[in-house]
Amino acid sequence: MEEIKKLETWSDIKSLREKKGISLQTLSEKMRLPLEKIAFLENGDFRDADPIITRLQLKNYAQHLDLDYDEIVRLSGLKESNTETLVVPLVGSVNIKKTRKYRGRKKEPNKVFIYTLIVVGVLLVIFMLNRLASNLNITSDVFEMTEQQQNSLDTPNEIKDTTSFRPILPQARKEEVKSDIIEDMQIYHRMEISFPVKLNIFPKETISYRHEIKGQNPLEDFIIRNTPKSLFFSRPGRMIFYNTKDTRFVVSGFAFREKNISRVVVEINEDRELIVYTK
Repeated sequence: MEEIKKLETWSDIKSLREKKGISLQTLSEKMRLPLEKIAFLENGDFRDADPIITRLQLKNYAQHLDLDYDEIVRLSGLKESNTETLVVPLVGSVNIKKTRKYRGRKKEPNKVFIYTLIVVGVLLVIFMLNRLASNLNITSDVFEMTEQQQNSLDTPNEIKDTTSFRPILPQARKEEVKSDIIEDMQIYHRMEISFPVKLNIFPKETISYRHEIKGQNPLEDFIIRNTPKSLFFSRPGRMIFYNTKDTRFVVSGFAFREKNISRVVVEINEDRELIVYTK
């Protein structure tokens, strides 16, 4: 170690550091302190510094410069002002309050004991309710029939007139017979098709139509006069057109128009056969 006696001021210690070729940046990295803090230590003014932390930093500083820590502390003036032992004089007798012996954590109540209390409480409530019902004379008599009700169930002794009983004869049930709309129509054309089928309509007058598809609710709509419209078949079903006089129909290359036709039915069956009915 360097002889600290030759170093009388902090300027001498700073010069020694520079003589050893140790820069502030290198010392900052080794001590893990900012440059400002190391410059503060080498300034030597520790009047407003924390004595404990400053002594620890000086010890670290002395180790990295290979200096005597005790001499460094003596030179800083921190040893004399911070090594005094604090003695608290005992004035008179001091009464020390006795405390109770620690008995450990208070035990929690047993769960079985709690459940037993609950069951006993429920049984006690049921018992009290039964006693209350007995004191109030609540019995099953309230469900017994009154005398008037009992007499109404008795069979009268008088004989009723047998002529008042008339036999009920079975009546013939009128069955509703549903007729198909095509029963009074004639087949106009028949052809085989493949889905989808496009039906083009060119009405002279406003016509209404009904599109019936198996398993679905029928769709009803109308077509305004002189307004062409295209309808499509994507599955078996039929379309019923009303007021079709002088209306032109075109389907799968087949076209027709009749002045006397008032109703047209275009039907496609399960065999993919298209049939045109007219009336």
